[in-house]
Amino acid sequence: MCRAPAVRPNSVGAPADIETLTRRIGEMAQRILDLRSELTERDEGLAAARAASRDLTAQVNR
Repeated sequence: MCRAPAVRPNSVGAPADIETLTRRIGEMAQRILDLRSELTERDEGLAAARAASRDLTAQVNR
């Protein structure tokens, strides 16, 4: 992942293009939401796989 500096000072030391930074923050916030959703889905899939594995192991051991 390429990371650009969050703030680039201009000739007077103020952040470069506040609108661009605000838009980037919004994009990053959306990416966080998307990744959290994906992680939740993967956690649910992993839990289901673990449950199936437990059930199969129990069947084999009977």
